[in-house]
Amino acid sequence: MAYRWPAGTIFKRIDLDVQDRSCPVCGRDMHVCDHRYHHLWTLQGPTQVVNRLVRCPDASCESLCVGHIFSFRVVWAA
Repeated sequence: MAYRWPAGTIFKRIDLDVQDRSCPVCGRDMHVCDHRYHHLWTLQGPTQVVNRLVRCPDASCESLCVGHIFSFRVVWAA
């Protein structure tokens, strides 16, 4: 069962961004197709982690069959 955070909880935000946006199969620039939000409790308090998912825009590229490619670099939000 999912934890229900109290109303008004202030989260520290951590954005996970993609390091390499070029497709490993065709070399085209991949586009962000989705964001995933995860709420966690860390030693620093309530934290929201945002994952950016990318995909190749070329419909004929073979990497589309493999799924999303994850390569993250932590970017701390100010």
